[in-house]
Amino acid sequence: MPTRKVRRSTRKAARKSPSRKPARAKLTPAAVAKAAALATRMPFVHFPASTKFADWKTWKAFKAWTHQGNPPRSADSFDVLRDSHVFAYAGPCCFAAPDHLGDASAYLDPEADRHQSGEASPFDSGALEGDDARLQTWAQKSKAERWKFLQKHVHSFTDWRQEFEKWLLHCYVEPGRYLEISADRYAAGAPDRTRPVDILKHNGTQGRARYGPGTCADRRAWTWEARFTQPVPFEEILFLHVPADRVQAALEAVQEQRFGTGSAPEVMALPSTAAASPEALYLHSQEVLEEIIGP
Repeated sequence: MPTRKVRRSTRKAARKSPSRKPARAKLTPAAVAKAAALATRMPFVHFPASTKFADWKTWKAFKAWTHQGNPPRSADSFDVLRDSHVFAYAGPCCFAAPDHLGDASAYLDPEADRHQSGEASPFDSGALEGDDARLQTWAQKSKAERWKFLQKHVHSFTDWRQEFEKWLLHCYVEPGRYLEISADRYAAGAPDRTRPVDILKHNGTQGRARYGPGTCADRRAWTWEARFTQPVPFEEILFLHVPADRVQAALEAVQEQRFGTGSAPEVMALPSTAAASPEALYLHSQEVLEEIIGP
């Protein structure tokens, strides 16, 4: 069942040889246009993982741990990063952890990065941190080496969209597949190649076959992550994605202007048969992204 939208109102071929890689398919004008559209219009999806919509709808802004007046929990680089940024995906809502209780997500205006400071990377930073790091083969390296690898691939908000567009054209013959959702997260939206190449070789379905399930990264290995250094006010919310039985509460929140004084967000409802869960929000996020980005 599709997501239900609720509006508030208004070349000769190269000779093959064992030592030569197959020629890559030539990009079509349609592919180039699609990459440009994705790079220009891609929103940011934020998922309050440990809080249900009934509580977070009153916050007025998304805030990191230190934004709330708390000191960093440790001097570890990854911990400082985690505590001082609001995290979002520039792509499908693929947050996933066993303890996630959240039941709604917010899609932020594609223009948010023009007046918010932050950075982005072409993979999930969480897959590099902790003893259970899963981004192979870097998960087997020291924490200092993992941090260095992350920093090598960080782009500021001033240039990340240009880098994202180039990345899409490098990784996909059909860039639209970046949005693909599948219950098999290891296969979903899998690119034709990655940069660095080892990301694809050692993660996703190839990584699962090599290391076993749960020991390598899933599609988050090729989903761009955005990290905001400031609180993100609700004025930046373009769409709210909520379970069917939370629609009325979402509309009331919009009407009460708790999401700012500018244009209020629209509400997208999960199918009535979908459970209020992170998995449901993930499985239907392609539909929300396509609604926002357009053809």
